[in-house]
Amino acid sequence: MRILLVVGCALSAVVGAIAGASRDSGHWFTIPMHQHLPRLHPQHRQQGQSKVAAVDSAHDNGTPNAHSASNLTASASTLVHNSTLLAGIDSDQAMTAAESGGSMPGASLYGWPSSAYHVDLFIGTPPQQVRLVVDTGSSNLAVAGPQIAVSFPSLSAYDPALSNTSRATGQSFKLDYVVGEIDCEVFHDVISVQNGSTNHMLQAAVSFGVITSQADFFSKDPVSSVGVYDGILGLAYRNLASDGLVPLFQALVQQQHIDNVFAMELCQPSDAWIMAGNPTGFLTLGWAPAESPSTRLYTPLLHEEYYGVEVHAMAVGGTRLPLSCGAYNAPALSIVDSGTTDLLVPHRVFAALIAAISATPGLSSAPNIAKYLDADESTRQRIPPQLFQFFPSLSMFFPLNTTHEFEVRMSPQNYLHNATDRYGRTIGHWLGISPICVSESGITIGMALLTATLVEYNRETQQIGFSNVSHSTCGNQPPAVFGPFAVASGEYRGSCIDTSVHCGPQPDVERERLLYGLGVACGVVGLVLLFYAVLCVRRAPRQGKEKWRIWRRCCCIA
Repeated sequence: MRILLVVGCALSAVVGAIAGASRDSGHWFTIPMHQHLPRLHPQHRQQGQSKVAAVDSAHDNGTPNAHSASNLTASASTLVHNSTLLAGIDSDQAMTAAESGGSMPGASLYGWPSSAYHVDLFIGTPPQQVRLVVDTGSSNLAVAGPQIAVSFPSLSAYDPALSNTSRATGQSFKLDYVVGEIDCEVFHDVISVQNGSTNHMLQAAVSFGVITSQADFFSKDPVSSVGVYDGILGLAYRNLASDGLVPLFQALVQQQHIDNVFAMELCQPSDAWIMAGNPTGFLTLGWAPAESPSTRLYTPLLHEEYYGVEVHAMAVGGTRLPLSCGAYNAPALSIVDSGTTDLLVPHRVFAALIAAISATPGLSSAPNIAKYLDADESTRQRIPPQLFQFFPSLSMFFPLNTTHEFEVRMSPQNYLHNATDRYGRTIGHWLGISPICVSESGITIGMALLTATLVEYNRETQQIGFSNVSHSTCGNQPPAVFGPFAVASGEYRGSCIDTSVHCGPQPDVERERLLYGLGVACGVVGLVLLFYAVLCVRRAPRQGKEKWRIWRRCCCIA
């Protein structure tokens, strides 16, 4: 019996400690396992944000499962923005004027602001048109194949059998995203993309993935072509690509001898403009628009896998957070990723952001504000629409050089995603910021910050440039880029990367819950055994040979 008691109590203590430590040391966000490209985005609602995700729920029932950015689906009905938030932005007329002149700034981008942007490519001979998500956080090009078209007839799949220039390579690869995965066979073919006027096409022969099977990557019920995409276009460096495949942009640089630079101008037009299938931005390859070169501010590109940069500081409503610059780039550089919907920040930064937002007048006295800004998205609640007006702007500061920095500002409509009912009426908002800790990066700078800016990815000069969108293409939109500002002497000494932060292995949510439940059960069993032992001791005689015989009989082990 003594052995049984010791084992039971020890088991309850050990298992309970393991379960408790597992829950306390980690967080309830699971990190995707990307076979060749480590993705940095927690699972949406299982728990977290997905890579390239929808913004709203078409039939929001008020539960966390109806939150923005659910998975790799982008149904038009799920992405209806509140047009009143965009009042006064006369971007439709500006974009119409740009098109009527017969010349466009670059390849048209479609989709939804603060979510995902898509570009049209033409693959094969004769060309087959497909629409792909533009993603600076990955390097592979993958497009739906004929097997996918059987289950998703709304997609524009690429069929190698219909192309005279298509060739199978015999290779294959798999990409695992946060929510969703794809299996691809590699084909070699020619790909064309618009660059400048409608008659100016860039073409390169490349190897890419044709998606043969998938799980949760495509949407089954798109209501409009606005939210439909047929695959993904990775624009990062080759060393992130599966099987060493040459990314399309690198192939264009090598074969067409264009400059090693591209840019994305991401507008924020009205809902009516978007629902009509009109462009919401532009992609230029080999050059960057020069409408505002004098006001474009550049920060050093410090890592050539992802587009790695340093973040100096963040501010809420103009007031900087009381954190060192290393807190933002922990445990590695931050990355600029157009394929991520939200802003993903280290835990210390998230806590400071939420504390500052919660203290904003109008929000500090709001009931349940902590639940609206919860770090755990599985329990985060929808923000009532009447609170939207009180949310402050957020700012991110980047180094220009050793003596100056500049600011990129996010309006509330960038980091708060609309939740709508089936009629497109706004019924609330969801916070588009989440905490994360992974070994590959600090902040993942997603569309929450990139929307309403022109971002130049200059791989020749190793710089990332930010400027306000031009009036000629995006209309009269509020400025988002400010500076430069002088940096106080000695404010940023040395590196702004805090490598002392160790994320460790990311927790398995189901395993954690199982261990936690097992720990509780063992703890209850241990308490019962302890109570039984004490009862036996009290009933046993204090001396004499009868002591252990009565003990054993009392404990039913005689």
